[in-house]
Amino acid sequence: MWTLSTWKSTRAQGESPYHHGNLRETLIDAGTELARTGGPTAVVLRAVSREANVSHNAAYRHFADHEDLLAAVSARCMRQLGLLMTERISGVTTTGGKVRRAWAKLGAIGRAYIEFAINQPGWFRTAFVGAVPHDHSSMTARRDDPDPLNPYNLLVRASTSWSS
Repeated sequence: MWTLSTWKSTRAQGESPYHHGNLRETLIDAGTELARTGGPTAVVLRAVSREANVSHNAAYRHFADHEDLLAAVSARCMRQLGLLMTERISGVTTTGGKVRRAWAKLGAIGRAYIEFAINQPGWFRTAFVGAVPHDHSSMTARRDDPDPLNPYNLLVRASTSWSS
C-alpha cells in the first residue's frame, strides 16, 4: 500500500510515485543511455524502469514486452545516427556542380556512419538490432519510415540530389 509517509520519503529521494510526466519518453531516454555503454543487451525493462525510478510493472503500460522497448530505443539510436549524418551533410561546401556535390554528400554520410560506429558502438549496435514494435506505430529503421532523419532517407536524398 502506498502511504503518504512512503510518498514523502521517496519524494525526498527524487522519486515520483504516480505522476511521472511522459513516462514512455523517460523510459526510452533511460534505455538509450543504457544502450550507449552496454548496447542492445543492456536495454532491459527492469533496468530501464530502475533508471526511471518507477516500478518495473509501470513500463508494461507503455511497452508490450522487451522487444517493444528495444524497438523504441533502436529507433532513437537510429535517429541519433541520422542527426550526425545531417550535421555532416550540412558541412558539405563543395562547388563544381550537382554531381560533385552529391558525391560529397554521400562521402559525408559514409564518414558519419563510420564515426558513429567508432564513437558510439553501443548505440550503433542497438540501432541495427532489428527489433520491431508491436503496434508498428513507432518509428523504426525501415526503408518506409517517413522520418526525414532516417539514415536510409538521407542516403536516398543525397544519392539522387544530382538529378534534381
